[in-house]
Amino acid sequence: MVPRMLSVAADSRGLTRHGSSVELSRSIPYRELLVDEPIPARFAGLLRTPFRIAERSTAPAADDRQLLIIFPGFGVSASQLQVDELLWNSSRRYGCLITHAAINYRTSHAFLLWQYQQLLRRLPGRSICMLGISLGGTTAVQLLFALRGEAALYRRFSKLVTLLSAVTPADFAPRWQKNLRLIRELRGDDRPAGELTRLIRGSVLRVVASAIRKNVQRSCLEADSCDEIIASFTHFAQAYEPHTQALPTGSLPGLDIVSVGLARDGMVVQARAHRYAADGGKHVVLCGEHTPSFYSRSKDEFDQLLLRELG
Repeated sequence: MVPRMLSVAADSRGLTRHGSSVELSRSIPYRELLVDEPIPARFAGLLRTPFRIAERSTAPAADDRQLLIIFPGFGVSASQLQVDELLWNSSRRYGCLITHAAINYRTSHAFLLWQYQQLLRRLPGRSICMLGISLGGTTAVQLLFALRGEAALYRRFSKLVTLLSAVTPADFAPRWQKNLRLIRELRGDDRPAGELTRLIRGSVLRVVASAIRKNVQRSCLEADSCDEIIASFTHFAQAYEPHTQALPTGSLPGLDIVSVGLARDGMVVQARAHRYAADGGKHVVLCGEHTPSFYSRSKDEFDQLLLRELG
């Protein structure tokens, strides 16, 4: 049992409510936990992330198990793509699996990274592999940069695989770079504002969310209400703050990084997270086009690649 954690209440169907309901995988023995640390003042008013954790009862001693972290994408969870079931059921190398639901509630990317740091410090003695799905690849790279100063913890990370992950705003196609700028302008990020200005910006955001709601509901995004749509897009924009542009390439030593891109991608034009590996990493390009159904349409190919790299 992971110490200093709080269980999250779930109803009889295994659903956890955090503004919306998300069903846990029935084939993985997940339990949902919250990091039980005092929240720093800069994160006041934000909601803690319910982490999904599974541990094998027949796993080796805690110091010998490997840990797999799956970072979900922009509104897309590991369970939605079934990559957690694929790796958990096909490989016995992992004694522990950690992930979290797609974020569509009031939080921040910086708060998510802080919570992951608290959680990992309480899981000693385990080699760590990671899978980052789209935005999740950004989360993984930023977490690694944040932990470089903690040598003992950083050395436990051995491999990162990213799927269609832009790490900086420049990695996006021009249209999505514009979308990022528009979201920031609507939110007024990093700009002082009076109460009236905040109310106006909030109203504009709700109008935009309402206008795109039907399209979002038809997409792969796990968001439904206007509040969830706003939270999803806000989290997306926060993950790609301009400072991410300054992350130095080749500065993550001792780590095997494999990035995966698609031959046709109108959203992520540089899915090359491998460039942050000190040894240059590896980049794989698969056939296909980046659409909401890209994974289901190329599932066999993607699954075989994941099993080869992380199985």
